[in-house]
Parts: sequence; structure tokens; C-alpha cells
Amino acid sequence: MWSEIQALGIPVCIQLTSSYFPLVHFFSERFSAVRIVLDHLGRPKPGSKSEAPEFAALLSLVDIPMVYVKLSGPYYYSQEGAPYKDTWELFRTVVNTFSPQRCLWGSDFPFINAHWHYRGMLDMVTGLFEDSEVLEWLLGKTAANLWF
Repeated sequence: MWSEIQALGIPVCIQLTSSYFPLVHFFSERFSAVRIVLDHLGRPKPGSKSEAPEFAALLSLVDIPMVYVKLSGPYYYSQEGAPYKDTWELFRTVVNTFSPQRCLWGSDFPFINAHWHYRGMLDMVTGLFEDSEVLEWLLGKTAANLWF
């Protein structure tokens, strides 16, 4: 299946936790042209800080040029309610580490509706990254480069 994905140039969006990051290495070594998008910041443990070992494992994937990170689902790894301020450091660290060109916002629709709302999630991201060029990448250009 991965051979066909690579031949077709299809990006793969996956949800996994840090215990599965060795699979990212495995597939990226064998199928180096496949773009892998990690959903929900790699699902860190609730309340994680940027220095947490599991989060550091996510950041170490920056060395794999075809790995991208989706900025989505903060309610899965927050210990707070909306606007999930305890995740903001993680979002900023991922974008600063991977670059806006390898990060993209994800609405997590329709699941966002059970936790918050679409507009709030979008406002959170635009508030965290006020630089218009960074926001252009996060809110569209990275996704356009991946899928179109």
C-alpha cells in the first residue's frame, strides 16, 4: 500500500502517539517521498509541556523532511477548557521547530463541535501566530502544497 501511495504522490495523515513514532521512521526510511502528516501534534499527554519526553520525540521528527504536523485538537491534550491555553506553548514550539511550511491548521471538524467551536479554534490559531506570512502557510499554503 505504501508503495502505491508513494507512486501516486498521496500524503498520509495519521493519528498516533509518541509510542508509534518509530513507525514514522520505519515508513519514511522505506518510502522517502511519502509526505506524512501527524494529526493533533502527535497526541501529547494531557498537560504536556514542550520539554516532556514524548513531545521532544515529536520535535525530533523534524529531521525527516517529509513529516508535517497538523495543529488541531487541543482538547485532546489539554487539562483546561477552551481556549486551551496550556497547549499554546506546544503549538508555538511545533511551528518554530518544523516551520510554517511544514505545519497546517486543522479544524478537527466535526469533532470540534463536541468540545468547542470552529470559530474559536480558528481564532486561537490566528491569535497565536499574528505574522501574516506564517498564517498564510498555516491556514492554507501548506495544505495546498500537500494536496494540490
